[in-house]
Amino acid sequence: MRNVSVDMPISAEKTKRFFWLDMLRAFSILLVVVIHVSAQNFYKTPVSSTRWVSFAFYDCFAHIAVPLFVMISGALFLNKDRKIDVKKLYSKNILRICTAFIFWSLINIADIILNTYIDQGNLTGIDTKKIIGTFITGSSVMWFIFMIVGLYIITPLLRRITSNGNYTLYFIVLWFIMGSVIPAVFELCKLREWDYVSYFSSAYSKMHFTFALEFSGYYVLGHYLFKNDFSKSKRMLIYGLGFLGAVFCVLITVIVSQSRDKAYVYFINSYIAPNLVLAASGAFVFFKYELSVINLPSFCRKFINSVSACSFGIYLIHMFILNWLERAGFTSRSFVGWLCVPALTGVVFLISYIIVLIISKIPFFNKYII
Repeated sequence: MRNVSVDMPISAEKTKRFFWLDMLRAFSILLVVVIHVSAQNFYKTPVSSTRWVSFAFYDCFAHIAVPLFVMISGALFLNKDRKIDVKKLYSKNILRICTAFIFWSLINIADIILNTYIDQGNLTGIDTKKIIGTFITGSSVMWFIFMIVGLYIITPLLRRITSNGNYTLYFIVLWFIMGSVIPAVFELCKLREWDYVSYFSSAYSKMHFTFALEFSGYYVLGHYLFKNDFSKSKRMLIYGLGFLGAVFCVLITVIVSQSRDKAYVYFINSYIAPNLVLAASGAFVFFKYELSVINLPSFCRKFINSVSACSFGIYLIHMFILNWLERAGFTSRSFVGWLCVPALTGVVFLISYIIVLIISKIPFFNKYII
């Protein structure tokens, strides 16, 4: 992003030596669009249909997007070579996110009011209390903003942990076991209808073990994978586990959903499920080692850098584009079979990118809105 970004976060000047991070960020924002295109008709389509299986397939593989963004943030903000001033963190990074949130939350409200008027011909159906609540919480995709602000707030504390390699690894192992593996085991036991799983789950929840859960783990994991070197054999293991994690997600989602005749999404929507941790780690390391050595033509590098710089704006605007296209009758069902998600993703992504590129030329907007 430009100057102060929310990692999606980093300026082009800061990443000259790490072009692969821009590649990873551009790839991740494309996956975000894939997720929401796949979800558009996910619950409206019979789980027995080939179209639904295609939605599940793309959704499973794309859900590493947000973890990857958080890992990129961790790689950069927890890097000991980057000086972090608490005052600057609030006045620059967090302020930018907050101003962007306020602006796009207002746009979301305006969109709701406009569509209510178009549908009803008047505004009598507007619920003022709900509108105010929507402004406070933002649109469905804005949960990311609350999460990344929380991570920025605890960044000075996490940097004390990541300054010591042993503490860093301890934090990651603790997060993976307590926050990822154990809840996943409980979920698998529920699928087997094991009688006592609710008791164990209830007992575990009473630990209130929250500090090292969810996205703080990805934040630290990104730093760890970025900082440390891995031999070829270790990389192959990481890639293999990552691929198996993605395949597992597809198989269990499709098999359980079709056996129940109802969409089953735990291993898709639980961002710290082991399959997503492994898949995101595999993708991160793959970009670091395998794609970083590719010598791309100059125009490709410029385009990737541009998409990377526009990633935050694309994240904020793409759902508006997707919804507007849906109202115009252009949805993921407008294409044949397995082509539906890639085709609509391409359209939404391109329109979003062009709009953000134009907005980025406007002073103030390019600093505080996108």
